[in-house]
Amino acid sequence: MKHTKVIKGHFENVHIKNWNDMLAQSHIVAYRKLGDWTKLKDMSIARIAKGERSENGFPYLEDIDISIQRRSANKSWEAIKHLAFSSILKHMLNFFGEIKVKPKSLAKNMY
Repeated sequence: MKHTKVIKGHFENVHIKNWNDMLAQSHIVAYRKLGDWTKLKDMSIARIAKGERSENGFPYLEDIDISIQRRSANKSWEAIKHLAFSSILKHMLNFFGEIKVKPKSLAKNMY
């Protein structure tokens, strides 16, 4: 994933612009399905914090009252994949077919 860029994607009717959007949306979906912060924290391999935490690249996800650290494409993908292969989010595997990525070298010339 290191040399890729998300060109287009949708996840549960949310437009995905990059790997960090996908990481955030996967956690939003997981939280809504689990309904519990502790379960999400135990399941996720991403760095997440309850509430608003603005330092060190932790944007706040107001919908579910957590902050999640932005990550590289590779680390984002690992965390997304970890959630996807958990029993609660097996339906996420269908989502992966809706993401289009291109090598970064090609993506630069597309815009």
